[in-house]
Parts: sequence; C-alpha cells; structure tokens
Amino acid sequence: MKKLLFSLIVAGLLTATAYGQSNSDLKAVDLLIKNGMVITMDSNRALLETGAVAVANGTIVAVGTSAALEGKFKAKKNRISLII
Repeated sequence: MKKLLFSLIVAGLLTATAYGQSNSDLKAVDLLIKNGMVITMDSNRALLETGAVAVANGTIVAVGTSAALEGKFKAKKNRISLII
C-alpha cells in the first residue's frame, strides 16, 4: 500500500511539473508509445500500468508513466496510444 501511495504521489508531482509547458519545451523523439503496460528490466522489475516508452534514433531514451513522458517528450514522427 505504501508503494502504491508513493507511486501515485510521484506521478502527481511529475504531472504537475509538466503542466503548463509549451511544445517548444518538449524534447523531440522519433517515437512515443504511451498508455501501455510496461515492465522495466531493472532490478526492481517495476510494472507501469499506464506506462510509456520514448525512442530516439533507434534507442530507448526514457521509460516512465504516460503522464510523465508526455510532459517531457514530443514525437516528431509517430505517437502511438495503446488504449483501445
């Protein structure tokens, strides 16, 4: 329960920080995949139910929540939402 609460607080802070940014403040990436279930491959094996992955020049440059990455990155070419 504490982990969930912490995750929600962090997501809220990231969203609040991103609110109000203009598109010119966002870093351009080639591909932004969002709103999917992402399992990180680090030692924590974190599960992000509304996760996102940012890709630039064929390399994953960021993994996080959809809200957090949308506040940092803008897709130059492709933006894919996995919500049906």
